[in-house]
Parts: sequence; structure tokens; C-alpha cells
Amino acid sequence: MHTAITAPAPGRPTLVQRIKNLRHRPRPDTRLTPTRQAASQPPRRPGAFARAQTGGAITVRLDPYTLPPGGLDFVARLRRDPKERQITVPVPDVATAADIHDVTISIHPDQHPLAEGRWDCYVVSRRNGRRHRLACHLAEQTHAVNRQPRTVDASVITTLPYATADGYLAIRAWQRPAHAEVTAITASDTGCYVTAELLMPELKDGLKNASVVAVSRQDESLDFILPIRELNSAQFSFRIPYDELLQRRSTEHDQWDLRLHHGPHAAPVPIGRMAGDIVDRRTTDLIPAQRAPATSRTDHIKPYFTVTNDLAISARSIAD
Repeated sequence: MHTAITAPAPGRPTLVQRIKNLRHRPRPDTRLTPTRQAASQPPRRPGAFARAQTGGAITVRLDPYTLPPGGLDFVARLRRDPKERQITVPVPDVATAADIHDVTISIHPDQHPLAEGRWDCYVVSRRNGRRHRLACHLAEQTHAVNRQPRTVDASVITTLPYATADGYLAIRAWQRPAHAEVTAITASDTGCYVTAELLMPELKDGLKNASVVAVSRQDESLDFILPIRELNSAQFSFRIPYDELLQRRSTEHDQWDLRLHHGPHAAPVPIGRMAGDIVDRRTTDLIPAQRAPATSRTDHIKPYFTVTNDLAISARSIAD
């Protein structure tokens, strides 16, 4: 039996022709051109590079490729502030900037004094008022190393830019009528020696009749006075005796904040660290804890810096 092979219908391509056509058919272009890539990706968050300056100012250079279109203002808002305080600085127009890579604003303490606290940073559209929080590409604090707080009007101030835990730009500001800057701490198994300098706009009577008070967070009856040694008109030292703390234990975890009293009518002055380039001293300026055995427990006594970089003392009970 023979199988008949029929010729293809007129005008219909053969199998060989169809395979050739598939091989030579142009493939769709799946490569992402810049336009396609921009359209396929979510818009980038507006970002900035911040730098602490030697004189106390902070400069913020905005990334022009991430900014929303139109006129903009730089806005810093004090976090968790019932008064909702903020400062506003006009942003140079990117379209008319002489150098598109240098869209910069400056925050100078003489022109924009920042109340003590943490300030979150934004750019705000002048057209629709929409607020965009700034991502922090870099917060440079090199020029603030060994920088001392400045006296502006009736306040002692300093500011530092930093990146928040979730990557946004913020400014840490300190502003006080007076401040005692800790310059040295030496700890032993019986106590802690502290040297500090009083900073304030007008230091009239120096440290005459001054003393340090350890202020209990548990009960004011547990406060006690630490005498100071006057080194000059502004510098002083004092010792924190650990046995004095043990006599005033009242809970499983007692804490005292240290304040300088330098006159009958003067407000207590916080003792801590505002100078330099470090926003959070809790993680950098660590003082070893000392073990002080007691009758039924062991007390760990430790001077430490608080969330506001002020000096405090902790006495915590640990069961043996």
C-alpha cells in the first residue's frame, strides 16, 4: 500500500517555510530604556546630605533628582511639640540654579534658633502644601569634633544633624539658659570623680557657694548634696561616693539626676555633654558598673548618660 503525498494548497507556506519565518521574526525589545525604567520604578524619596559646620550652622544639600517639581521650602518641625514649632527656609529654584548639584540651604543658630529636642526635616511644595520627609543620604559631623557649645542671646546651644533609625534626616538641638559640660569622668570601686565646666551667657559670681545635688527620681527625701572643688571661676570637680548611694536605696532600681546649684536664686543647671559630634552619648560614653555586695543582694552602681546626654546615676539590685 502506498501513501499519497499531496502538494500544499496554493499560497499556504510549507512546514519548512514556517520554521524559517519563526527564526527570522523580530523579537520584542524587553530592555528598559531610561524612560521605561523610570516609569516602572516607584518615585524616589526626596533626599539630602547634611553637614555640621565649625561655627555651629548646619548646611543641607538637597538631591535635585529626587525633589518634587515646583517651588519648595525646607521645613524642620520639633518632634512631639504641643506648640507645633517649626522653621522654614526657602529652597533655591532647581530650574534656575547655577549648579544643579548645589541646591543648598543653611540653618544658622543666630537666624534660626532651635528649641531643645529633635527636629524632623521636610521639603514642602509651595503649590499644594504637600509635605515630603527627607531621606538622609549622609549626616556629616566631622567639623563638630571637639566643638564647644555656643552662647546665642541668653542661651547655650548646639545642633547636630543625624539619620534616624528609619533613615530620615533629623536635627538634634540643645538650648539651655546654662549648662555644665562634663570634661572628664574617672570611676573606681568606691566612687566616681567628675570634672565639668559651667557654661552660661553671664557668669557673674562664678562658683561661689555652688554644690552638686543628686536628685532622686523616686522620692525627694532621697536627694543628697555633693560638695564641689572649685578649679577656677567656671571649672569644678566633685566625687560621687557609692556608699552614700547605698544608704539611700529604696527600690529595686534607684536613679538620681545630677544638677549644679550655683546660687540661691539661680535655676539648677544640668550636668552632661553637649560638646562634640555625638548625638547619643548613651551608646558611646560608657562607664563601667561597680558591684557593691549587700546583705541579700548585689547592687550594681553605674553613672551613665541619659537620652538627653545628661549625667545620672543608676543603682540596680541583682539577686545572687
